[in-house]
Amino acid sequence: MSKIERIEQQIRDANTSAFALQQDLTELLLESDGADTPEIVAMRAEVAKHQARVRDLSAALRIAYHADGELERRQNTEEARAALGRARKLERRYIAAAAAIEAAVEALRTAQSEFAQVHTELGIEARAVIDRSRLRESDRFGKLMFVYGDPVTGTAKKAVDDGTDEGLAALAQSHVRRVIALMESALEYAPSTSDPAPIHHDESSAAVLARGS
Repeated sequence: MSKIERIEQQIRDANTSAFALQQDLTELLLESDGADTPEIVAMRAEVAKHQARVRDLSAALRIAYHADGELERRQNTEEARAALGRARKLERRYIAAAAAIEAAVEALRTAQSEFAQVHTELGIEARAVIDRSRLRESDRFGKLMFVYGDPVTGTAKKAVDDGTDEGLAALAQSHVRRVIALMESALEYAPSTSDPAPIHHDESSAAVLARGS
């Protein structure tokens, strides 16, 4: 039990005693028609003593409240200063973490630029094979549409935004291997007739193919 709790309990006990004595004193005064008797005088003094104790305890309680408030304020100040000290120690880590993000963003830009360059070069080489193949025009167009499709960049953006691991290297491996297999099959393709299919592009296919040139 804290000091304040002890004083509060003492005040309650003193008030209870003073109230009980006051009731007894009132009954005695009624019986004596208001005349003082030795018993009444003694009881009146006892009531006054308990009332004085209540006043003294109340004053002590106010002092205890004030001291407790001061203690709480000192504790709050100490805790706040400790928190400030911990925050100051975090400064270098905070800046280093931000610098790491900055470096990662720059590395991501570099990697994306490199991937875009390689993807473009892959499309150029694939088109060199497919345009020189004996595939029908519609087949060439469909294969080039697949070659120029980029499954990695969009997936990479989703991985960064959503914080998911999409296995970009495995995705790129699957795509480039399918492109190379497509190029091999185009190179080996032989039409059923002896005449090769003419190479010509309509406006829509030309627009798509122009992105790879």
